[in-house]
Amino acid sequence: MHSRDPNVAGEWGAPFSAEPSLTAQEIEAWEAANGVSLPDEYRLFLLEVGNGGQLAHADCLFTVWPLGEKRDVLTVGTFPITERRLRERLGLLRTEGWAGCPELLPEAAFGKEGPPLPGCLDFGMYPGGDQVFMVITGELRGTIWTAVDDGVPECDPSSWEPFNFLSWFEDVLLEAKTWR
Repeated sequence: MHSRDPNVAGEWGAPFSAEPSLTAQEIEAWEAANGVSLPDEYRLFLLEVGNGGQLAHADCLFTVWPLGEKRDVLTVGTFPITERRLRERLGLLRTEGWAGCPELLPEAAFGKEGPPLPGCLDFGMYPGGDQVFMVITGELRGTIWTAVDDGVPECDPSSWEPFNFLSWFEDVLLEAKTWR
């Protein structure tokens, strides 16, 4: 993803139509206004790929909202779930499946009404309408979560490691190949 071509992501799946990239100064101004520092992977996306965009495939529309639009929601505070708690719950899910772990992180409740947990940036939406969040504070800073099942991290299916922004984005583009 080192090209400035807005359709560079097309080589992995359906073309991603990116909005124009931001400058470092624009990102720094947003961070200063919001009192946070964005994870490096997301900053790189904003600088090199674009400030949001869409992937349209058949009847599906995947959206990454431009930073600073009224649709993105930033919640202040520190993300309350620790790496240890997440690993503990993911381990239970791996060994017992969803039957033994019907709610991965009951304290998360991303899917409930209201804003996401503290320390999150709500930055996009999957084709089915599920929101996508990035943790921007706390031990899990930089990880990507979705409101599916009341809040789960997006993980590499082979390692169960939570995705950072660029790994998650690449995974979405690859998955888009299967959308009908």
